[in-house]
Amino acid sequence: MNDSRAGAISDWILDSGASRHIVSDDRLLIDSKQYNDKISLADNKKLVLTKVGRARLFVTARGKQRHIELSDVYYAPSLALNPISYGKLEQLEYALDGREVVRRSDGHVAFKVTMRNSVLVVETSSAIKTAEVIFAALEEKATADVSPDVQEATLVNFHQRFGHMSYDTIEKIAKNPGSGLRITDYRRLTCIMCAQSKQTKNSQRKKITGAQSPIDRVGGVICCNLKGPLTPANRLRNRYLVNLVDHKSVLLPHLPG
Repeated sequence: MNDSRAGAISDWILDSGASRHIVSDDRLLIDSKQYNDKISLADNKKLVLTKVGRARLFVTARGKQRHIELSDVYYAPSLALNPISYGKLEQLEYALDGREVVRRSDGHVAFKVTMRNSVLVVETSSAIKTAEVIFAALEEKATADVSPDVQEATLVNFHQRFGHMSYDTIEKIAKNPGSGLRITDYRRLTCIMCAQSKQTKNSQRKKITGAQSPIDRVGGVICCNLKGPLTPANRLRNRYLVNLVDHKSVLLPHLPG
C-alpha cells in the first residue's frame, strides 16, 4: 500500500501499545507544525518527534470507501510504519469488534483491519471515487449524521424521563432505528427512587395484645409514621403519607397529605 507519491509510506497499523498516533512520512501530515519531543520505546530507546498535525486516511468500511481524519498525529522519521493508537480511539468510544473498529454508542463502523504477520493493518486505498466519499472524523462524536428529530440522552436520563422504565427496555427500544432515540452513555447508575420503592417492610403481627401496646394510657393504642416527601406527587399533589396503627382493632389507615 504505497502512496501515489514516490517513497511515501502509507501502511497504517492498529497498535494497542502506542500512546500516540505517529507517521513516518511528514507528507502524510496536514497543517503540520514544528514539534520537539522524545518518547520511550519498549526497548528503552528514544523516539524523536519533530512535527505534529493532522492525517487523513482513505479506508474501507463494509465495502465502501471513505476518508477518516486523525488529529494530534506526530512525525517520527525513524519509524517504518504508521501506528494508530488504539488507546486514543478507546477514549473516543471506539472499539475493535472482530476485524472492524466501531463506535460503541451506535455500532457505526469507522474502518476495517486485516491481520498480516501478527499485526493488525488498516485497510487503506490510494484512490477513492468521489461519489463514495464519506467523511467520518474520529475526533468528533459524528453528530452530523444524526437526524434533528432524534433525541439524545444518557440511559439514566431516558430512564427518568420515561417514568423509570427499566434499562433493558429502553436499550431495546433505542436499538430500533425508527425509535428516534440515541443513547449517549450506557452506564446503569443506581436510581434512588427505584431503590426506595423496592424496599420491603417487616410483616405486621397477626395478633396484637396489650403486652405489646398497653391500652390503659393515652398514646398506648395509636402509633403513627410519616413518610415523605414522595416523588412524584399523586394526582392531588400530595407528597406525604401518614400511617396510623390501631393496636386494638389492628387497622392500618393511610392518610395522604
